Amino acid sequence: MTSSKPTPLPFPEEASAPPPPKRMRRSTELFDMEGTPVHIRLTCLCCKELKPLAEFGLRKMPNNTLRNQPWCRSCRSTKRPVVKAIVEEGAIAEGDSLSS
Repeated sequence: MTSSKPTPLPFPEEASAPPPPKRMRRSTELFDMEGTPVHIRLTCLCCKELKPLAEFGLRKMPNNTLRNQPWCRSCRSTKRPVVKAIVEEGAIAEGDSLSS
């Protein structure tokens, strides 16, 4: 009796899978009642600079409301590696915050 290994069958080609949904971004242009564009600016809590609304991300709260991030995108991208390094060293637990 000879034993042979079973040959796996190739997966059938999927017939044109739908593309992943495009990520929605909020509109950066807001208008008042007369149709005049309104430029909303927020102050970043990290760098204390006044920046346009498009520079801030959104965060989803536990009750499913959306709010603006308190730090601008550039501050979040530069400060994040510092937080990761502190967590990796074990100085703080992963769920703890850095503020006292």
